[in-house]
Amino acid sequence: MLRFLYVVMSLAVTLLCLPKALAQNAVGLTLGGPTYIHFTHGLGGPSAVEAGVSFSYNHATHIYGDYLIETHAPLRSPNFGDVGLFYGVGGIIVITNDDHYRHDDGYYGDEDGEVGFGVRVPVGLDWRPAETRGFSFHIQIVPIIAVVPETELEFNAGIGFKYHF
Repeated sequence: MLRFLYVVMSLAVTLLCLPKALAQNAVGLTLGGPTYIHFTHGLGGPSAVEAGVSFSYNHATHIYGDYLIETHAPLRSPNFGDVGLFYGVGGIIVITNDDHYRHDDGYYGDEDGEVGFGVRVPVGLDWRPAETRGFSFHIQIVPIIAVVPETELEFNAGIGFKYHF
């Protein structure tokens, strides 16, 4: 039953991020702690919303949503492409799917199916190569303030890519 709930939540996140204006969307993968599949929808200008779901390598499912601001204009180069800074704020839900889920970066519960909540503050660099405009590559660090079940500071980090369509 719990796996069914994970599938339903993953599909709900996907459906919420389906494109309304195809040119403003991206799908990507970020490898790190944890590894995420994510969907980004541009809101026009430098603003975007992003939602992601983690792989369960650490015995928990992470689901997040962020509001992002991207700055690319001051760092453009015709040969190198665009390099920009992105930053934002969002939320995270962590659902444990193994008893005694614990890792070095935080604590979300002792029992299978416990739910934790937190606030994310992603910051990173995004590179869009001049020759491959459909792809971008990024590196990021994400401080997280875990709120439930305990209040504590955590960090996620990763490197990844997006395909823009």
